[in-house]
Amino acid sequence: MLPRKPENKTWKKPPQGMIKINFDASVHGKSAYYGLVAGDDDGFVLVGRMGFVNKELQIEWAKMLAMEKSIKFSRSKNWNLVDWSLTVQVLSTSST
Repeated sequence: MLPRKPENKTWKKPPQGMIKINFDASVHGKSAYYGLVAGDDDGFVLVGRMGFVNKELQIEWAKMLAMEKSIKFSRSKNWNLVDWSLTVQVLSTSST
């Protein structure tokens, strides 16, 4: 497996009145770990969460799990205006 090229990424705040949820995942052995951070349009962190499952997953599936948990969490908070733009980037770059 070739190492990934370093990327210079910066956080961009969501449009006014929206909440941005960033999430990621990692795998280690027979466990997958995920986390999310939700922030508002002022850059204020509203909440952070993490979790794990005792299941052997490929990284792409672990990221899908993180996305699913993020969507379910945002729905439980009744957040209707969520910026998911990073979601597309995470899922499209994880396989390259």
